[in-house]
Amino acid sequence: GHRVPCRLYLPEGTRNIGSRPLVIALHGVGGSENMFFDTYGAGKIVNLCRDRGWGLLCPRLGVWSRIPMALLIQSMVDRFGVDPEQIFLLGHSMGAGHALSAVKKRPGLFRAVGFLSVRGSARSGEKWLDLPMFLATADRDFSRKPTLSFYQKLLTAGSKRVYLREYTAEHLAVVQLCLSDLFQFFDAAHNGHRYDPHSSSR
Repeated sequence: GHRVPCRLYLPEGTRNIGSRPLVIALHGVGGSENMFFDTYGAGKIVNLCRDRGWGLLCPRLGVWSRIPMALLIQSMVDRFGVDPEQIFLLGHSMGAGHALSAVKKRPGLFRAVGFLSVRGSARSGEKWLDLPMFLATADRDFSRKPTLSFYQKLLTAGSKRVYLREYTAEHLAVVQLCLSDLFQFFDAAHNGHRYDPHSSSR
């Protein structure tokens, strides 16, 4: 019974991505399902997905709304044949908060997650702490302090696969700057490898 406006990219020439990975990207305040396609580096994330033959799904968010993530993923599995074991989630600012809520509720849905300009909390013993997590912020990002604080909370809570990258930028530009590194992080998780931050390009 839920209707969520979304924008979808599938690999060119296909109507079904045939058990390939899917990236779900959640935009910030004031954005829409078009944000990752048309801004954030002129749609850089679309090219990164195209290069890998992965799908990309961008749902529309509201400040207080919560998207039915499990239902959304199941719809993508049923309609387009995405691999339910290879779902990658990322969110920026408000979208990072939505992503964190989804991960805390159903960590088993996701292979790895990226939190860009995020604030949050963590307590030891929570199952979602086992997920590979990539955090990004920037020197002029107004969310820098909350992001750094969340990173420390994750370490204190016992997360073993959390990585932080900081860039020279402001709140919006951090997205396009971190995407190449984030997708190398996703590549490692996709292939069952541990991420090596020293191999990432800045």
